[in-house]
Amino acid sequence: MAPELSVLMPVFNERETIAAAVERVLAADLPVHEMELVVVDDGSTDDSVRAIERALGDMPFPARLLARENRGAHAALNEGLAQSRGTYVQFLNSDDMLAPTRVTRMVDAVAAAGAQWGFSGIAVVDADDRPLARTTGSRADTLLLAIEDIDREETVGLALVGANVAVSSGNVFVLRALAESIGGFRAYRYNHDWDFCLRALERSEPAFVRDPLYVYRLHGANTIVESAERAREESHQPVTEYLARGTSGAAFDNPLAPSGDALLTVAFSRGMAALLPVGVLQQVAREAAA
Repeated sequence: MAPELSVLMPVFNERETIAAAVERVLAADLPVHEMELVVVDDGSTDDSVRAIERALGDMPFPARLLARENRGAHAALNEGLAQSRGTYVQFLNSDDMLAPTRVTRMVDAVAAAGAQWGFSGIAVVDADDRPLARTTGSRADTLLLAIEDIDREETVGLALVGANVAVSSGNVFVLRALAESIGGFRAYRYNHDWDFCLRALERSEPAFVRDPLYVYRLHGANTIVESAERAREESHQPVTEYLARGTSGAAFDNPLAPSGDALLTVAFSRGMAALLPVGVLQQVAREAAA
């Protein structure tokens, strides 16, 4: 029988930490006969492959390694998705962690509730697993404030259009059929996770579990640290595409996905008006003049 859940872990130069990452998957609260682990090495240059092979040597459930040249996180996630067999998929960054009850809580919130995907709140730690102090204006504070704003929105989708409140691909728990139907992840360096979530939103409203079931690690090696400005500029593209589709008059499969006037309100209130199609802005101007 196919496992119910596939855990997909992309890896790049994690020789020193991969054993601990696999141990954290072993602690997942799901019967081993219902799980599999797929690790995709994205062209590591530090002997990560051997370290992964050792870590997977005595697993109590199916586990395999896919190793190939470096093509980026989105490609690694897509390759793992293509090789997975589970009905549901839990992506997991190799330097992050799942809370002890993460799997069963997400199964209840998504699978048992009839949803197709979802995500949870997060806890933020440093490179040594220590909780990060939440100081005003810090990256941790910014992330947590965005998640807290979900409760102030009418729907989870409204919050997701305004900011990447899922935070990371590793916080996504999704029906594999949905992930495949939207084409997996696209070739963004910094925003492949937000882009994935926006396209999933068009199909299905996400379930949101407020408890911090995903442990997100902030450290100097986070890809987004390379350039916050480039990450911000890149984020405009998936948001622009969503705004264009949502204001085109076409109906989304997900009736709760922000569209029409509600989406315009989000765009103007969140400083995204410049990303709206020119024709939409002209129509708004005409209506305002009238």
